[in-house]
Amino acid sequence: MSKVYAAFLNCEAAIRRTIAKYCPQPADVDELTHETFLKCFAAERKADIREPERLLLFAAKNVALSEIKKKRNTTTDYIEDAPYSTDIVDRNQHDPEQHLNSRRKLAAFTIIIAQLSEDDRKILLMRKIDGMKYSQIATRMNISVSTVQKRLAASLTKCTQNMIATGYTPDEFGGKADSPKPDQAAAETSKTEWNADND
Repeated sequence: MSKVYAAFLNCEAAIRRTIAKYCPQPADVDELTHETFLKCFAAERKADIREPERLLLFAAKNVALSEIKKKRNTTTDYIEDAPYSTDIVDRNQHDPEQHLNSRRKLAAFTIIIAQLSEDDRKILLMRKIDGMKYSQIATRMNISVSTVQKRLAASLTKCTQNMIATGYTPDEFGGKADSPKPDQAAAETSKTEWNADND
């Protein structure tokens, strides 16, 4: 089992409390908790994490602060946090059914990612978590841009299929139900390779 995942199971409540200090809306807490895990899970693929719980809590704060900054930069209007918002978050956090469902989804997603080959997992995380361009990934992996695109499309299709097999729909993880199939992606590669970094 991933050390980051094991640490996450131990300190998920603390992560949620940290995020809720800055982003008290329940939907934000759920989304940013998952983002925190994914960023740390991606970091674990690049280096050995000696203190995963400390990393998770540090990342949780940074993710929450980044979300605040992003919202301030993308909208001119925002409503001050309601005085009862923390109570709402606390009630939802202690809802056993919701808590269990979140853990199940997270475990399912971790297993799905873990089933990919090491190289395919790196490509997926570099693209979806690190936000790297296709050309950057190609250089890092010493492969062509078209190979990056094809392998990423194949990985996304496999992840989508595994999500459905597990009982979830891709949109529950922020994905699309109509993920491109590898053959479709391959057919489009020649058309998009020249502009691969402008997506």
